[in-house]
Amino acid sequence: CRSLFNFAIKRRHMPPYAENPFSVIEIDRIPVEDATPFTDLSPEKELAFLESCDDWQFPIFATLLLTGLRPGELTHLLLPHDVNLKERCIQVRNKPKLGWQVKTRNERRVPLMPELAELLRIHIGDRQTGPVFQRRRFDESIKPELGGFGEAELEAELARRVDGAGTRDHRHAVFQRGGGDQTVCLAEGDALVGALVRQPAPAHRDVPIDGKHAGGEELLRVREPGL
Repeated sequence: CRSLFNFAIKRRHMPPYAENPFSVIEIDRIPVEDATPFTDLSPEKELAFLESCDDWQFPIFATLLLTGLRPGELTHLLLPHDVNLKERCIQVRNKPKLGWQVKTRNERRVPLMPELAELLRIHIGDRQTGPVFQRRRFDESIKPELGGFGEAELEAELARRVDGAGTRDHRHAVFQRGGGDQTVCLAEGDALVGALVRQPAPAHRDVPIDGKHAGGEELLRVREPGL
């Protein structure tokens, strides 16, 4: 509502000197009564969780845990531009032409600890394009339909599919029904996923291995057989 009033004021659809009523009532300070409860994971629970992951789950949840990415940001990471293993960073970018944008619209660069960068290098393998994290059913023998498409090719394919199908509001839905179903699907409302992504991300600061999170050596110890 506040944005709607701001739009009306800028376009002079409101009386002169009219104020935005939602700016006056400080709606941001109204407490949220139905907020999702947050349970902080102990280091022991983090390690136990990672140890229980299979080979498909492990790189996904390790990345969520050690970067603080939102599930939607993780599922929209594309090769080759969003992951730079040489510089050890992830670039979270808006992709409006693919029907998705960062929740805050603010793009950012997320550093990777060396061990997580090595894990992602093994996970990505020799793939050069497509989603970083694919659905479980795709492996070496079963390739996604658009797995070899780069971002520009995906944009062109999406534009072709929505041409004549309706307004741009249909873009995300069509992308999910088409090539977008190759990306991994996470239950964003799941309490465990919520707990993982809300952990303070150690990739943003120096955290010892015996600190609050599963650190580098612990990460490799958990998954050493899989590497």
